[in-house]
Amino acid sequence: MILFALLPAAQAQTTFTAVGECPGPIALSIGGMTPGGQVAIVSSGGTGAFVVPNGQPCAGTQLGLDPVGIALRTVLPANGSGAINLSPNVPGPACGLALQALDVSTCTLSPVEFLPNATQQGTISDVQQGVFALYDVVELSGVVTAVDSGGAWIQSGPGVQWGGLYAFMGAGWDATWGPIVAGDVITARGEYREYFDLTELNMQASPARDVAVVSHGATPPAVVVGMASLTADAEPWEGVNIEVRNVTVASLPDQYGEWTVTSGANTLIVDDQIFNAGTNVQIGQQLSYVRGPLSYSFGTYRILPRSAADVQ
Repeated sequence: MILFALLPAAQAQTTFTAVGECPGPIALSIGGMTPGGQVAIVSSGGTGAFVVPNGQPCAGTQLGLDPVGIALRTVLPANGSGAINLSPNVPGPACGLALQALDVSTCTLSPVEFLPNATQQGTISDVQQGVFALYDVVELSGVVTAVDSGGAWIQSGPGVQWGGLYAFMGAGWDATWGPIVAGDVITARGEYREYFDLTELNMQASPARDVAVVSHGATPPAVVVGMASLTADAEPWEGVNIEVRNVTVASLPDQYGEWTVTSGANTLIVDDQIFNAGTNVQIGQQLSYVRGPLSYSFGTYRILPRSAADVQ
């Protein structure tokens, strides 16, 4: 059996991608191999470390694959550019398998790539409350409350606990998916991921990915949440378009564009990820409200105003 190892940083020019919905045809693209050379594709149930035994090509090479279920799938010639492109019809039992490609001539390895898991239908609340496992491919729908450079904030109608989510589409997403604006009802298919503990549906990394605008309507109004409630447990409101009322500006924007508001002993960060709302605030200024999706990063919840109208 021909096997392979983890890719050193110096060989990062090799690529391996798998795109499609499983089960079904999956577009596999491998690059950075020897032009015209033989390339082995190996599968396993997951990542790990397996050393190619003596007597095999590339003996001593350590794979990035789990030894459990290890199998040589095929050996194919690379084209004149050192690439291989194929679209096998992947059956259900193979969904989610880990793959890696080996350049038999040089023992150069591709990164580990995963076949997509079978798509599961769900809701935003399902994702937020742990119905799915990390990296499950989920298709769900929601109404957009805001967009930023990385994606869209969506929720399941008027603000309810566990009803919001960040749909991450990656930089330049509008060129791929077209215009999406607040009020759009969308269906999205991607991987459930926790990005530094921010729950998201990731379309950029998911092999099975899609975003479609179904209809357009009104943006769900912000739901009023007490500052004390956020201090006690903000997690149910993550991703939801919320409003905090009668707060005081406690600090001005720092080098990251973040400033804070307080109410009694409770403090909340206001972030400029969507809109820079801190240009005209003053320490001690009383604000009737601050609105926007509730995000999470660097261990702290923060509210993201969408326009000047969200800070009054």
